[in-house]
Amino acid sequence: MIKASEGASRRTPPDVLAVDVGGTHVRMFRVYSDFTFEPVGDWPTASVIDPDVFLQFLVSHVVTLGEETGIAFEGVGIGLAGQIEPDFQTIQFAPNMGWRDFPLGRKLQEQLGIPVALDNDVRMAARGEWRFGAGRGSGDVLCVFIGTGIGGGVISGGRLYRGYHNVGGEIGHMTLVAGGRACHCPHRGCFEAYAGGWAIAERARERVQSTPDIGQPLLERAGSEANITAALVEKMALEGDPLCREIMDETVEYVASALVGLVNAFNPERLILGGGVIEGYPPFMEAVQQAIHQYALKAARRDVRVVRSVLGSRAIILGAADFIRCRLTAENRIVS
Repeated sequence: MIKASEGASRRTPPDVLAVDVGGTHVRMFRVYSDFTFEPVGDWPTASVIDPDVFLQFLVSHVVTLGEETGIAFEGVGIGLAGQIEPDFQTIQFAPNMGWRDFPLGRKLQEQLGIPVALDNDVRMAARGEWRFGAGRGSGDVLCVFIGTGIGGGVISGGRLYRGYHNVGGEIGHMTLVAGGRACHCPHRGCFEAYAGGWAIAERARERVQSTPDIGQPLLERAGSEANITAALVEKMALEGDPLCREIMDETVEYVASALVGLVNAFNPERLILGGGVIEGYPPFMEAVQQAIHQYALKAARRDVRVVRSVLGSRAIILGAADFIRCRLTAENRIVS
């Protein structure tokens, strides 16, 4: 059994399911009313890449789980990468899956007969950190998660900021360099196009091609250009490889500059940093703290705390469970 926080030991009947639809795995968890939880399934995402197949996959597993355990679940919360319509039922676009305008929540709800709510996975993670992790007790939190891509969540005045069409927090696609590197979105120069994991790997491959002598150690370690990853670049940078150090020094500067602007824009009490890229390279934390202290507006930087995510992958699960729980109760009028 996994606990949301220390001291949560009460065993109560499970009441909701939380589903994390990741790039490589779909993970399902049974979440109890005290927010302790346990895994009940883990499947390769590639096996359910078709939306209708995914729908029937979820229905089958939820029904089977209910029959095997005798549990009547109250609802299902689902976090996945992409844009979700304000109805929390329809996937507008899920780039990892290639899905567009698919009413997954409505169809799942019709077949299961229980409430279902979807949201962006990073926003679910931000919610989890805010309610149970590094942001607990604060009403003004900025969460920035840097992994393969870059996403964020903003809590302002004790409410999760969503924007008009429920896409608030897409900080990875704010412009960092006008007319700069091509992003995976239609724009150029995005924050993600410089500091996302895919962009770090891409920049490293370009540097190996343009400076083959300096890039030879990285190429040999990877085995081929295609196998160069952000994780490897970070590892070799920490080991002292000159090319990788140069790439990561640049990346740290990009991240720090972007976060200074975000602190000025949102004036958080806490800035929570997480994701694989952040976790794999310790110099990020000190560099961000120094940049904010030196360059952010005095009023914006006053009292802001820069902290690491403490929940890791658990944040999405806890955020999804909390979200569907709030949708089921009057608390939803307070915390949306």
